[in-house]
Amino acid sequence: MRQPSISKMAAGLLLALLHALPGRAEPTIKETVSYYSVDGATAAEIRADINRRGPLSKVDGTRYAGLTNWRVSWNFSFRNGDRGCAITATTVSVDIEIQMPSLVKSASHSPELVRAFAEYSKNLLLHERGHAENGIDTGRRIETGIRALAPKTGCDQLKEAANALGHSLIKEGNRADVEYDARTQHGRTQGARFP
Repeated sequence: MRQPSISKMAAGLLLALLHALPGRAEPTIKETVSYYSVDGATAAEIRADINRRGPLSKVDGTRYAGLTNWRVSWNFSFRNGDRGCAITATTVSVDIEIQMPSLVKSASHSPELVRAFAEYSKNLLLHERGHAENGIDTGRRIETGIRALAPKTGCDQLKEAANALGHSLIKEGNRADVEYDARTQHGRTQGARFP
């Protein structure tokens, strides 16, 4: 019988180690982009319509041209064992809703106005997707954090710790959204300016 070579044994060991490592946290992501119609004969009139019709933030009661809401939910299972109650599986979902303006097509709009609005819309969506990334990052951090929780003496303690961690990380994600808006001036530094 032939002995396996050292390189084949090393490759097999490496493969076994990779399978033993916990997978990268990848929450289930559902993104919905919806549009509200805006109109006007000039850029100023369109801007006024955006200001009038833009989605209303539940956080600060302000209307914005674009708005992203994300929600993270998590589930986990656990089992009592020799070391205590431990997490055995974790699933996380991130639901993202983005609201954007859409210019009503009109023959009276100049090609320059249409191009300017399209560029604005593209940059605004880029900004809103930055908020979505904050939600996705929060979901990843929750999944990773719950998976890494040390076993507890009781399952009620473990459930409490997992949920407290999730809620704490959501608060951090919400703060990241506020800081992101401050840093980008609600997307203006990313080109989301109209007119």
